Amino acid sequence: MKKIAIMFAFFWSSAAGAVPNTVNFTGRLTTSSGPITGSVNLTLNLYSVASGGTPLWTEIHNGVGADNGLVFLDAGTLTTLDETIFDGRRLYLEIIVNTETLAPRLAINSVPYAIRATTATNADSIGGSIGPGDVVTSVNGSGGVTTTKTGNAVAVSLSTTGCSSGQVFKYNGTMFACANDQDTTYTGGAGVSVSGTTISLNTTGCTSGQVFKYNGTTFACASDADSGGDITSVTAGTGLTGGGATGAVSLAVDTTTIQSRIAGSCAAGSSIRAINVDGTVACEVDDNTTYTAGNGLTLAGTTFSVNPAGFARAPAFSSTLLTFLDLTTTANVDLVSVTMTPPVNGTVLVTVAADLFCSGCIDATAATTYTLGITNVSGGAPLNPRIGRLPGGSSSAVSPITQMFTQQSFAVTGGVTTTFFFRGALFSGAAALRVLRPTIAAMFYPQ
Repeated sequence: MKKIAIMFAFFWSSAAGAVPNTVNFTGRLTTSSGPITGSVNLTLNLYSVASGGTPLWTEIHNGVGADNGLVFLDAGTLTTLDETIFDGRRLYLEIIVNTETLAPRLAINSVPYAIRATTATNADSIGGSIGPGDVVTSVNGSGGVTTTKTGNAVAVSLSTTGCSSGQVFKYNGTMFACANDQDTTYTGGAGVSVSGTTISLNTTGCTSGQVFKYNGTTFACASDADSGGDITSVTAGTGLTGGGATGAVSLAVDTTTIQSRIAGSCAAGSSIRAINVDGTVACEVDDNTTYTAGNGLTLAGTTFSVNPAGFARAPAFSSTLLTFLDLTTTANVDLVSVTMTPPVNGTVLVTVAADLFCSGCIDATAATTYTLGITNVSGGAPLNPRIGRLPGGSSSAVSPITQMFTQQSFAVTGGVTTTFFFRGALFSGAAALRVLRPTIAAMFYPQ
């Protein structure tokens, strides 16, 4: 746009008695080709500076109709416009038409600042008009409280009049005032001494090794009457020697009664036959040093191990179940599968079972031919497949349910993972052969 003329008119629109928070905005948009007619997008931003800065308020009006250049809208209907924006500072309006930012920003005159009158409305909500008797004009301190007015602020504090260091605020029967703290002086009682703020036991007259003892009147230092002990003699009991009634005494083990610690050993190939009282040992040749591994065990040197080939393993079992699957093609498809990793070489017996019925059996003379079987090759043809026929149905187009069951054994190698598949195909007849609850189970038997 080459040129734009903006004309402002601010009109409050609200219910009677309430202060509105919307401003009626009127502008005229003109280009070098003349006034604009049609739909335009207008963005209004309020700044506290004439250029740069961050918007204090933003409101976007899309699809505003311009008639011969004139546009009308209510600012503040989409984004709150109140006294937090019009707080007395000078504001500047930035207008963006579609994607073009108009410059310079337009200074806002004083009329919109009437929004600040909202604060008067809030005051009215207290309870009608405020009279002189409703306003606090002074605050006076009493009863130990003092007030100090500085400008519009009043500081309230405890009165320190007549107070001296160390006094406390105490109620004197009439008011709170400074007075002496009567509980700051302590005196040591029996056996206790007080020095400043330190309280301790009274050590007057004490000597090293004495204990604090009550003498019938007070606690004071005195000799420990038990410092010498009260044992008068030591007698050696069973298995001990020594003891005495005077001087230093000692006790020792009586080796004629108590066996000494074992001090001897036997040569390789021998074992201890007896232990003597003095700790020596009597040895004999070990005549049981030859061992043979029995069934289920192997022996290597002096180490026995379990031999899996020497005993029967419990069979391993795994199975898979599916709700149903429809056969609609002559190509073999996987119905369900099961995977097993045998621990050793052996045989896996695979069993499959299912319930069958055909869908679309209209001709009573027609029959549905199918093949079902088991394989251990993904995509392979079933081994020894079971080929069956379902009789033609009636006008209900559904045949009676037929049960099928078959088994197949496979030789497997220990440690090799094998997957077994239940596969089938539809050869002729029905549009679909529904296989209900196809199940496959694998049972492993070790060699």
